[in-house]
Amino acid sequence: MPTLTEPSTLQFMDTTTQTLSTLSTRVSSLDLTCARINDDTNLTRYHTTLLHEQLKNFVDGLDIKIDVLERNLTKRMDDNHQHSTMVRNYVDSHQQLVDELASVKSQPSAMVESVKEFGADKKGELGQNRPGQGLNRTEEGSSDGQSSIRGKGSSSRGGRGPSPRIDDPRP
Repeated sequence: MPTLTEPSTLQFMDTTTQTLSTLSTRVSSLDLTCARINDDTNLTRYHTTLLHEQLKNFVDGLDIKIDVLERNLTKRMDDNHQHSTMVRNYVDSHQQLVDELASVKSQPSAMVESVKEFGADKKGELGQNRPGQGLNRTEEGSSDGQSSIRGKGSSSRGGRGPSPRIDDPRP
């Protein structure tokens, strides 16, 4: 049996001691590295939590802004709809007025034509009632000297001759 004093045993023990010392140093280094990693993890977790809260607050703020923008947009769309409805109503009313004005403008020309036809009919009646004796024939029993030939209806000229023609340029 070998003794403890043998050089190979001493050398083995010395090598083992050095190896254990190196391992101990490496384990201590790993312990420090692991402690730093734990510290970094805790610090990262803390900052992540802070960033999460900040991001959540920011998103909540964006949600509020989006809600406000959505309400404003909806209100503007409603206002634009009301405005476009008002414009359509205005355009419809304007077109109706234009149509009515055209109708009213056509009525005087129709009335003028009717008056002309009435006047022509009236002249025809007068021509049939006088068999060549003229317009100034007075009735024998009349004392005022007015003609007894009269047209049917009223005259705006009070019996003072034919009405001037509307399309006649003379005054």
